[in-house]
Amino acid sequence: MRRAVRRRVADLNLDAFEKDELTFYLNATYTTEWGADLSPLSARTVDEGKEYGCTGEDAFLPDGYDQAAAHLARNLTVDVGVVVRRVALRRGGVLVDTNAGPIRARAVVVTVPLGVLKREGIEFVPGLPRLHERAIHPWVLVC
Repeated sequence: MRRAVRRRVADLNLDAFEKDELTFYLNATYTTEWGADLSPLSARTVDEGKEYGCTGEDAFLPDGYDQAAAHLARNLTVDVGVVVRRVALRRGGVLVDTNAGPIRARAVVVTVPLGVLKREGIEFVPGLPRLHERAIHPWVLVC
């Protein structure tokens, strides 16, 4: 697709502003949509609906994007609404202290708002790596 666009743009004699606008449009329309550079996309088929199915509608996940997360988590135990107080690495796994009692696991994914990390609402043992701490507290000196 990149070659096809370059060939066509060369014939249009666009000024710098128009080229910038076209680049923005192409990125918004194709690069963002497909999650890829224009190079591997086919100029012949990208808009024919072949990638979307016969309707032409966006049908990668017709019942919603949560299908992807549900599929990936199908063999996982997911606890929601649990207040995590402490995450401690232990030999062979992790011990998570929560308001619902301790949870032992081989691994854990903790998803919390940045504000919880900023106010140190969860204790991590050992502490988070310095790079993570600097991302959470960018203006605090971490020694």
